[in-house]
Amino acid sequence: SNIGRKKCQLWFEKNHPEKKQPDSPYFLINMKLGDIVEAVFKGLLRASKVKFEDSKKVVLKTKKKDIEGSYDLVLNDKVDDVKSTSPWSYENKFTDFATLSGKDSFGYVAQLVGYAKAKGVPVGGWWVINKANGNFKYVSAEDVDMDAELEKIQETVS
Repeated sequence: SNIGRKKCQLWFEKNHPEKKQPDSPYFLINMKLGDIVEAVFKGLLRASKVKFEDSKKVVLKTKKKDIEGSYDLVLNDKVDDVKSTSPWSYENKFTDFATLSGKDSFGYVAQLVGYAKAKGVPVGGWWVINKANGNFKYVSAEDVDMDAELEKIQETVS
């Protein structure tokens, strides 16, 4: 989703996409592992008879253009995201909302806020799964300043 992407990454892709280095095979495998971890997590929810709405495409309307993206799930009427992480990120980045928002170079907070706004439901948080050992936890985004994050999204689009 473009909602959570770094401004410099968006600028680079807009201005010089032909000069972008191809993704390494390691990066591609890591992204596929993230997809697999998300699918297994949702499978465990289903097996446990937890009711949730699966991924759907949404459109966030901004002043300049519409942004399309797909959220991971809606659980308890809130948008949640599933993140597979390294052990370091699990222990040092995804500890709580304050820590995550303070080190949010990938735009996870804005991404979640954008999905929630586009879906028309409250923001939930992140289901974080440690890829190395399978540990998982929930990091709530209940303290997010929705207006400030939506303004950041508007500025990024501009």
